[in-house]
Amino acid sequence: MKTTKSWQDQYRSYTDKQGMIEKIITQDPPTPPDIIIALPAYRETNILPSLESLINTEKEDLAVELILLINQPKGETNNIVITENLNCLDISNRIKKIADTSQFKIYPVLVQLDPRHAGVGLARKVAMDEAIRRFMIAGKADGIIVQFDADSTCDPNFLVEIKKAFDRDPKPDALSIYFEHPLEGSAEQLRAIISYELHLRYFIAAQRWTGHPHIFHTVGSSIACRADAYVRFGGMNKRKAGEDFYFLNKIAGYGTVNSLHTTRVLPSARVSDRVPFGTGRAMTQILQSGQLFETYPFTIFNILKIFFQYIRKTLLDDSARLTHDFTKLDPHLRNFISEEKWKNKWTEILAHTASIQQCEKRFFQWFNPFMMMKFCNYMRDEILGSKPVTHQAGLLLDAMHIPHPTSTDALDILVLYRNLERTGQL
Repeated sequence: MKTTKSWQDQYRSYTDKQGMIEKIITQDPPTPPDIIIALPAYRETNILPSLESLINTEKEDLAVELILLINQPKGETNNIVITENLNCLDISNRIKKIADTSQFKIYPVLVQLDPRHAGVGLARKVAMDEAIRRFMIAGKADGIIVQFDADSTCDPNFLVEIKKAFDRDPKPDALSIYFEHPLEGSAEQLRAIISYELHLRYFIAAQRWTGHPHIFHTVGSSIACRADAYVRFGGMNKRKAGEDFYFLNKIAGYGTVNSLHTTRVLPSARVSDRVPFGTGRAMTQILQSGQLFETYPFTIFNILKIFFQYIRKTLLDDSARLTHDFTKLDPHLRNFISEEKWKNKWTEILAHTASIQQCEKRFFQWFNPFMMMKFCNYMRDEILGSKPVTHQAGLLLDAMHIPHPTSTDALDILVLYRNLERTGQL
């Protein structure tokens, strides 16, 4: 009979695989925390808005800790990096003296990271590992780790809404939290962030429309997870970009991820070259090109929707056919997957499952959001090219029979997408 590991055993298994978690905060939790916020900061010259936003959140009866992990590669010699990080640490310690209460504790720390892996993924991992170490000391398997960013703010109900979401039955392992970029700046900056955020929302909504069960926004400052789920699914990765995508989708494939729409994170739309993709890099590219952000053609998602419908129907009718029905797939999917890989995968799935539900679950663990993105990139880069985001976003709304503005103004379409998403219609 399969037994469920205790929280202590899960933690022990995690540290056996990952190595012992180095203690970076010397003081043990004075009160068992309900929520620990993991906030990495690198060369952050204006940490105050982020800290003020978190300090001013409603707490009710929650005990909250904030780990502010100011980080740099070990052996850093760039005086600008060193000075900016030391200034951030100094400001944060001064705020700590004013803002610390018995209910809300700030722990600013300056950490030297392994230069081979230094970056946002490792910084998040170190902060989140410290959070689970502290939850272990406090005996809080249901403690909540909240990811946040040094250039983000949030609504006042941010923490209490996260706690409510984790208290609902069935309890999720993780949350993808609703976000909106502040619409501010020059006319050019506004055009850039409006078109980029519309792309993000269209891309997620279109993937959901295909019928894939594991599609969520994966914005680094807008993710939360339970402590026991963090260790059960192997923790944060060390990727220098895209760490949030891989982390949340690892949980989604084998656990439960819910979307939370009753609060907001407001991530910055600033220009940045710190990571090879994401909002900062996209803003840079859009502003340099002077063009609106272009996105994946809607045709791609229509192909995927038909594909998933075929999988589900065939599983109901005659699942064995899937091993030799390769020719029934769209030609682009056949080129992307290959017949040998298709047959091998379905032979494996059918051999290790005993029900239609298990077959479907195992299929979507294979054809996961990463595979979806690879197929979308293949279709965009080699077959169809990119298309203007406003038109493609309109095509999706047409397919969903949702009325929308006839104008090509990206702001009008974005406002509609935001409203539809917050009300659970996308």
